[in-house]
Amino acid sequence: MNITEYRTLCAQYPSLRSLFSVMEALHDNIAIVGKDGIILWVSSCFERNYGISRDEVVGRTTYELEAERVFTPSVAALVLKTRRVVTLTETSQSGQLNIVTGVPVYDQNGDISLVVSYTVDPAYSLRLYDEYQNILSAGAPHEEKNPPLPYGGVVYASAAMQEVLEQVRKVADLETGILITGEFGVGKNVVARLLHHAGQRSSGPLVEINCAGIPDSLLESELFGYESGSFTGARQRGKPGRIEQAHGGTLFLDEVGEIPLPLQAKLLEVIQEKRFFKLGAHKPTHVDFRLVAATNQDLRALVRKKRFRSDLFFRLSTFPLTIPPLRDRREDISPPAGLLPAQDQRQVRHGQALQHSRPATPACLHLAGERARIAKHRGTVRHHRRP
Repeated sequence: MNITEYRTLCAQYPSLRSLFSVMEALHDNIAIVGKDGIILWVSSCFERNYGISRDEVVGRTTYELEAERVFTPSVAALVLKTRRVVTLTETSQSGQLNIVTGVPVYDQNGDISLVVSYTVDPAYSLRLYDEYQNILSAGAPHEEKNPPLPYGGVVYASAAMQEVLEQVRKVADLETGILITGEFGVGKNVVARLLHHAGQRSSGPLVEINCAGIPDSLLESELFGYESGSFTGARQRGKPGRIEQAHGGTLFLDEVGEIPLPLQAKLLEVIQEKRFFKLGAHKPTHVDFRLVAATNQDLRALVRKKRFRSDLFFRLSTFPLTIPPLRDRREDISPPAGLLPAQDQRQVRHGQALQHSRPATPACLHLAGERARIAKHRGTVRHHRRP
């Protein structure tokens, strides 16, 4: 469904406006995105959470808003690309972190018609949490305070994560290429941020880009930027790319396995020569940055299939870091749960929210904790089908 079809549908069925009124009454931030990536509708919470009005959002693509870092990465873009439910941690332009879920809606032919995404309103969650803390304080005035967070704010208890963080400490000050691997949702972006903030370039910028969330046709201009008049629709003054913005700091390429082959050659040249040409430029731009990449794919397998350059793979993976999934470090479930109020700890640890047939990830554990904080489920966290 595109925005024209959406407006026609609303005109034919006025009762849809009542449905939107119901969604407005919810405290979850809700957005509806068409199959072409155009944002069709957002709730009022969107304005509060992202600092941009509805009029500036509706009718624009989710790719544009991600490129302008209104939010990053775009969950709707990933849903349209992967054709499945996606839950991830996004960052707003103010630096606020949100857990957001995108759900595809299919038409009769099995094609994606819409993407509906929802995010819990953080301000409302905090108010509920404060109320809940007041209740706990009244009932248990001598309850111990939450323990301090360990290294980098990462909560863990397993030897596997201890080893990962020890490796982070060892290579944080090195300029060598780092490739972070692990399943979707294990926290690769968290480790990348630790590497930046613990290293010598911490005073410089940390520029993140999710290569899977941007169409191939836009990825080159997003990475390398362009000069004025380079193509139809280009800004009059041109635009710096993410690589140029990372000068003096760290460039984090998430889902690096999604970069198309032609761009891989250009990226390799930047890594080796520390210079590149913007689209439409005749003179090179010189840059100095540290590169950290991440993927949930087997890049060696992609190299064998001729879908990823072997020379780029070896440049990226000078020092590989692998983050094990939560199912292989079950002892890491209890420490994050321990940061919740006592009753919520019991709900998260013993409730059905963690009893899934599919492996849990830290993102899903975080979401279970958020649900436990703000929902009343008659003494237990209900079973939710995990995305």
